[in-house]
Amino acid sequence: MGLLELTKKEYLNPDNLVGNQVLEAYDTGKIMAALISITDFTDLTRWKQRVFGKDAVCAIGYPTKAGEKGHVMHAKSGIAMLRNCKEKELAFSFMQYYVSDWEKEFENGFSAKRSIFDEQMKQVMDAADKVPQNGKTKEFAKEDLLLLMKIMEETDDGEGMTDQIVLNIVSEEAKAFYAGEKAAEEVCNVIQNRVRLYISETDR
Repeated sequence: MGLLELTKKEYLNPDNLVGNQVLEAYDTGKIMAALISITDFTDLTRWKQRVFGKDAVCAIGYPTKAGEKGHVMHAKSGIAMLRNCKEKELAFSFMQYYVSDWEKEFENGFSAKRSIFDEQMKQVMDAADKVPQNGKTKEFAKEDLLLLMKIMEETDDGEGMTDQIVLNIVSEEAKAFYAGEKAAEEVCNVIQNRVRLYISETDR
């Protein structure tokens, strides 16, 4: 209930920050946390240089089913063959060729395959030790790479990810609260009952 009250307060807040106001809020300590999408080895360092004023970054993952903190990884790119494809052999040959080296040659982002990720990490670690030319700022700092390694080690295997149907139930029922039609406790009870029913019906 407290979370619903907090989100409603923020939802109705006329002073929501945009653009450079967000950066100023970080500088003045008005914002304590942020949702960060990390897709490349340079991302943590860039966030610190451009947003957090080079302050230390603490990455806290979502709670998993086991009650531990964890991070969720989403695939950015993929390739698939349609079931009704008329030239399956030709398509499969292309897929074999395409995926053979694409992870190693992928310039932006890091691989979800641990062996390739470790190989990429070694390369950027070596680069982090070198002094950049022309006085330019380093693309990545070693401390940020170590944090990224820790985040990868805490990545959840997927069981802790929230079911989309559960999210839809929350979104549907929360509207009545934001509209002032129902109290937070009433909405929470409805959500809880619907989720319990869904879980029992799907035997989860």
